[in-house]
Amino acid sequence: MTLILTHHPSDQFTLLNPEMAGLYKTITAEISQFVSPQHALLFTEPKMINEMLYWYAEGEEVVPWRALSEAKQKQVIQVIQSMLIDISKVAHLHPNSLLLRFFPNYGYFPSSEYIYLVDGHPVITAWGYSGGNGFYNPLINEQSNISRKTRLLLWSKFPWVTALLALFTGVLTSLLLSIYHHSDQVCYATYPKIQEVKEALNGQNKNQALNKKQDELSKSLVLLKKQCKIPPVRSLEPQQTPKLTPLPKEAWEKKDKSMLNGCWHLTTPLKLVARGTDKWTPIKIWQVCFDNSGGGNQIITTMDDITCQGPLSASFQGDKLVIKQPENCKGGFNLVRGTQICTRSNDKEATCLYKDDDVRDGKGVIGIFKR
Repeated sequence: MTLILTHHPSDQFTLLNPEMAGLYKTITAEISQFVSPQHALLFTEPKMINEMLYWYAEGEEVVPWRALSEAKQKQVIQVIQSMLIDISKVAHLHPNSLLLRFFPNYGYFPSSEYIYLVDGHPVITAWGYSGGNGFYNPLINEQSNISRKTRLLLWSKFPWVTALLALFTGVLTSLLLSIYHHSDQVCYATYPKIQEVKEALNGQNKNQALNKKQDELSKSLVLLKKQCKIPPVRSLEPQQTPKLTPLPKEAWEKKDKSMLNGCWHLTTPLKLVARGTDKWTPIKIWQVCFDNSGGGNQIITTMDDITCQGPLSASFQGDKLVIKQPENCKGGFNLVRGTQICTRSNDKEATCLYKDDDVRDGKGVIGIFKR
């Protein structure tokens, strides 16, 4: 599931290196290729929408920095330090990469408040930016260790095999020269002891007996195969399972509400406004779930982790899917009764226009839902 972790006006922070703009996919692709895909997940994806910069990540459960205990915060910082050090060491092995060119700028961010845990793994938002008070550097106490560890890594690349082979060749040459200059000395042969010879012969006899036994067993096995021939096992061809689309066109045209069975979530940024005020609250999760007959419920969660829920019912009117909210969405906040009129965009998504039921002339808001 795509999560919006945070957002801010595009001019609130300053990009530390303007050349990094628009290079998220290129930088994370190099991290994934040269280091590991897990290291690339440390950096969230930025998207600019209406002069607002949103930071996205894939996952299910989000824990903000302020909700972590002090011990957990220290542990998270250590993990981020370790991952950035890994990236730094590998970057020095690729002098023409963007990893080395922009390091350590993409490892900075306005403050520790922009760290989140997504499904238990740390992620960074607003990376590469500085705020009004500068930027937060998680490697402030690790910078001296990076160059030292990098030198150790390069030292480990030293061709030890070649060096040892050259040393062995020199020793062998010296030994041959020594034998040549002392060839007039008398040499004596040392014969093995009788007991050692007997033990070697006994071992040889045992080995021969085992080989003979192996030959006899092999012949018996061939004979048994001829007497009791086992038919070969025919492997079954794997059957191709047809891929089912979440919103098949045929089912939509037939007004088959069973295709809605399951849960759908909002994929576009959306904000709620409290009536009579100018307070806008961004939505983090809007999930709607249905059964085969079109009955269901919805759960809406804001960026402040405040939730409301309530029943839903879906029906077709012409080629439009109408989702009714029979009563207010209740919980930490109330969303008045409203109606969503949805059209099928493609095999995966539907575009829905939401209006409050008690405001007839309202323009409504548009959102895109997918399974």
